[in-house]
Amino acid sequence: MTYQATLTPPPTFQGPASVSLMTRSDSVTVHYPESYTEPIDKQKYKEQPALRSTKLDYELPRSVYAIKDGWQQTCQSGAVVSSLLAALCGQLLVFFKDDRSYSPKTPVPEKVKSFLVAISYISLFLNILAALYSFVMIDNLGEIDYRSSCKRDSFHRDMEQTGRMTASQEGVLMRFGAGRDWKWMIVHWLFTFYSGIIALITSIITYALIEESLAIKISLGCIGLFAVIPAIYFVFIRPAILCKIA
Repeated sequence: MTYQATLTPPPTFQGPASVSLMTRSDSVTVHYPESYTEPIDKQKYKEQPALRSTKLDYELPRSVYAIKDGWQQTCQSGAVVSSLLAALCGQLLVFFKDDRSYSPKTPVPEKVKSFLVAISYISLFLNILAALYSFVMIDNLGEIDYRSSCKRDSFHRDMEQTGRMTASQEGVLMRFGAGRDWKWMIVHWLFTFYSGIIALITSIITYALIEESLAIKISLGCIGLFAVIPAIYFVFIRPAILCKIA
């Protein structure tokens, strides 16, 4: 004999649920209507982030790898140079703050001393930041291989079929996974790097102008012109010309 029973469902359920109790058996069969929806435990079934599909045997094209390797070496060299300059700036800061560093024969105005101390602080912080940004850029370059291997198959097929890309060096790295901010990272790092060097040179020249003899001042001016003018060309003008040609 079979008995039919009607249960009162929870508020989240719609419609009654019927239970069939089978005699001479320990089993209980529960029949729910089609509109029934089992409640979901939100803590148990949290939305999981989608994982990227990675090509394990992927290798960067030779040209892309050469560009990436060139920038990595540049950033590594920049980190070493900025670290050494930061140490030098720290020593100069202590030197400029000491009154014994100035000749008592020619009194130096306090404003000049304050300027030397301030420019030393600026140079110190800029060189420290340039060294830190170098490590950030090296880390970003190191992830290009992985990010490129996670790109869609259509991207890799296009690269294999054409074998060419119309873009600058920065654009190529951005396409292969350096990120949209890569160009701004380069600009910010170069600005910080060169500003730290310029601030350091400014402090040295200022001290020489107020403390050294006329012959040293003239020699320093000639060396400065001989070094600064080519540096401006090779650092700022030549890269712009090469970008236009490319």
